[in-house]
Amino acid sequence: MILRINGEYWKLLFVSPNDPILYIGNGFTLGVTIPAWHRIYIANNLNGDKARLVISHEVAHAEFASRGLFVPIYIEEVLADIVADNILDVYTHTNNVCRHYGKC
Repeated sequence: MILRINGEYWKLLFVSPNDPILYIGNGFTLGVTIPAWHRIYIANNLNGDKARLVISHEVAHAEFASRGLFVPIYIEEVLADIVADNILDVYTHTNNVCRHYGKC
C-alpha cells in the first residue's frame, strides 16, 4: 500500500513476524519505519486494536520524518506512542466539538 504523507510517498508492507527487517538488535519488533527508504513494515500476524496501535505508531514515525523532525530515538518513541495511544480520542473529541458547534 502507498501512503501520501506530507507530500511524500511511503510504502507500507505487511511482512512475516520473523522477517529480518523486523529484527532490531535484541529481538523482533512488530513494526519498523525506515525513513531513508520511505518504508513502513508491519508484522502480518496482527489484528484489531493491536494492529491499529502498531500501524498508528509507525505512521507517526513517518509523519515526523516527512516533516524533518529528528530527535533522539527515545523521545521519538515516546511521541509516536502518544500519537498512537491517543489518536482515536483526539478524533472523537474533534468530531464532538464539530457536531456541537456545527463548524466542521
